[in-house]
Amino acid sequence: MGFVAKKLKTLYDNPLDTHKSTSEKNSEQNLADERIVWIMKVFISHAYKDEPFVKKVAVGLEKAGLDVWDATREILSEDTLTEKVEQALKESEAMVVLLTADALRSSWVRREIEYALGEQNYRKRLIPVLVDDSEELPKEDIPWILRLLHIIDMGEYDEEEEGIKQIAQAILENDITRSSPTSASIS
Repeated sequence: MGFVAKKLKTLYDNPLDTHKSTSEKNSEQNLADERIVWIMKVFISHAYKDEPFVKKVAVGLEKAGLDVWDATREILSEDTLTEKVEQALKESEAMVVLLTADALRSSWVRREIEYALGEQNYRKRLIPVLVDDSEELPKEDIPWILRLLHIIDMGEYDEEEEGIKQIAQAILENDITRSSPTSASIS
């Protein structure tokens, strides 16, 4: 799995907690240190001209507790770009595809979508997001396979932040690793 594992640390040094012995507190601390939190890694597929919006989406997804990879955050040479993208695709469990006219003309975006469609890791977690309005990008221009999925249309939201929350919610609703649907909070 490509999930990022992080250890949680819970402190049991509550001075009001006098009914527990030091060994009990140490035992509980050791158990807490061994708890693992799984954080889903999300790949954002986009055209490079859409970088300002990509950064907003990345911040919103991170606020929702997701680990986001996108090339705009990496300082890459042409030589390492392909390797970094390949590695990120393998490590990610969800993909957000930002649909713009530029993205639909991009061979990179097309290959990233093809990869996600063929990988079990991305099952039910390929999220197409219509960024351009429907006049600039008619739905007929969107690949038929993506039209079969639920497309989040950013034009339907008064605030970008609302749409970004919907992107995070779509990913988290299909996160089969979480123990309960309420374990992740989107605020």
